[in-house]
Amino acid sequence: MSAEGGFGEMLDRYANSGAARFHMPGHKGVGAGFFADIFKSDITELSFSDNLASPEDTVADIQRRWAETLDAENTHLLVNGSTTGILAMILALGTNKRVLLGRDCHMSAINALALAHDTAVPVFPDANGVLSAEKIDRALTAEPCDAVFITYPNYYGVCLDIEEVSETARKHGALLLVDNAHGAHFAFSPRFPKTPSRYADAWVTSVHKTLPSLTQTAVLCRGFGSRIDDGALKRCVNMVQSSSPSYILMRSLEYALECAKGLDFEAHIERVERVRERISALHGYSIGERSEVKDASRLTIDTRGRGICGFDAARFLESKNVYVEMADRDKIVCITSPLDKDEWYDRLINALGDAPQREPMPQIVYEPFGERTTPLDIGEAMFAESEDVCVESAVGRRVSRAFGIYPPGVALLMPSEAVREADVREVQRQMRLGAKFFGMSSNMLSCIKE
Repeated sequence: MSAEGGFGEMLDRYANSGAARFHMPGHKGVGAGFFADIFKSDITELSFSDNLASPEDTVADIQRRWAETLDAENTHLLVNGSTTGILAMILALGTNKRVLLGRDCHMSAINALALAHDTAVPVFPDANGVLSAEKIDRALTAEPCDAVFITYPNYYGVCLDIEEVSETARKHGALLLVDNAHGAHFAFSPRFPKTPSRYADAWVTSVHKTLPSLTQTAVLCRGFGSRIDDGALKRCVNMVQSSSPSYILMRSLEYALECAKGLDFEAHIERVERVRERISALHGYSIGERSEVKDASRLTIDTRGRGICGFDAARFLESKNVYVEMADRDKIVCITSPLDKDEWYDRLINALGDAPQREPMPQIVYEPFGERTTPLDIGEAMFAESEDVCVESAVGRRVSRAFGIYPPGVALLMPSEAVREADVREVQRQMRLGAKFFGMSSNMLSCIKE
């Protein structure tokens, strides 16, 4: 069975038609080497090729099939990543709204609030790294909001109780918007955590992160009974998405949908469980237990018991030609897929076993957010006149850009928040370990000019 439908067939027909191409793109279907076949299918909006900004034919069919698979009322194909969907969801609320923002959010949510001139009401993960419905309830009681924005799952594959959070948001009359970027595969096995379907008013999922699709491909979903205006959502998608969408990327969204239906996720979950057991048997590694609130396909490996930080572990693995998704001070994270080769897992385990062994690292307690709960006018801070300030001299200064470690792109400081001495110490510690930062350049933070 072909992993593509009408859209791929349409592109193939044109690619093989020998047509005289007096239209974009400029390569005219002619390429060499790697691009020889790709360029043939890379076209623009023609009389037969449908239009992503106003789909009626083959593009609309892909969107319909994704909606059926993800149990959504309707979907929008995204070719600029989940960032596009996050921007569109928040902009569709209108301007000058109040949004209860999970502080484990991606930086794109912060940027969206700035563009909409919304007020962010921060709410912080519990000690286990996830938000609770109880905490959201208390926050909404103290600070009523128009919407709640959550990340589900987080970068480590851990999920909050989305059903309870949904009930809490509705009790307070707030919409629920979900960054489900790392959960595209949840729809393909009941052994994965629940999908946002039936709980969220709108959610976005990055197909390329965990399914066989090209980078930048994602899907924005509107839930059944959603209280978010559908017309506003469509307008905002077109506002922030490219007006020259890639037909190659759209084709990969069709391919991923049909291909994923044929993948054996059940067998893959069992394979990952066996790998988890093998890693746990190695000295100094902790990998945690599989549970219904964790993505069973994600490997999050704590390296502190081995006496090495996550950054050092990742660098050692790379010396063995094994590359992980991300590392932080304490852990490495592996994104897995049914398409992984079995021998990759053997190489991962062998490399972990060869990694240096030292005295276990002490647990370092740091509260990066400090439970800062003051509502923030992010847009005012981001568009204010700013100046670069050396990190060591920035204590007490308010930052004008979100700042944090990438990946995962979660802000240690949000625009308008003041730098504390504890923040500087943590930044210096992370720098020594090898962390990479966003929102900072050459040890300089962008701060609101005084």
